Amino acid sequence: MAFTFTVEDGSLVAGANSYVSVATADDYYVIDPNFSATWTAYTNTQKEYYLAWATRLLDQKTKWNGDKYTETQALRWPRQYVKDADGDLIAVTKIPQQLQHAVMELAKWLATNDPTTGPDTDALKRIAVDVIEIEWQDGAFQSDYPSLINQLLWPLGRFATGGPSFGRIVRG
Repeated sequence: MAFTFTVEDGSLVAGANSYVSVATADDYYVIDPNFSATWTAYTNTQKEYYLAWATRLLDQKTKWNGDKYTETQALRWPRQYVKDADGDLIAVTKIPQQLQHAVMELAKWLATNDPTTGPDTDALKRIAVDVIEIEWQDGAFQSDYPSLINQLLWPLGRFATGGPSFGRIVRG
């Protein structure tokens, strides 16, 4: 099956798989001193893959506020009954800029990280080495993704950033 990059612009684009166009991402990253050169070196196809992957992960892992605009839309946005940070309703024909920024920041993270690999720490309950003790704050959790994603998405929804919550760990 061939990959066709299709951007959702708020008009319920059939087959959409990204909330961000390559041109928008190019403009966004141009002022990022840590990533601009890397992004510029990618081919358009590589850029499309990262943007589509970031969009897919956001849609899979985010509990979005409001309701999908239609049951048959390709992505989970556009949505209705969602308010922005100022408390104003977001038009159902709009993909919010903060959602686009979250997609681009996640795409940037995906360019150097693979969330499908890494240490399996989901079952971690305690670490004790001689007199070294690690104690987590109550309600702390291990994040697999940058906290910036949730900061950008507020108040659109909540991105499930990763691992389990930790209880109190003390030396026995």
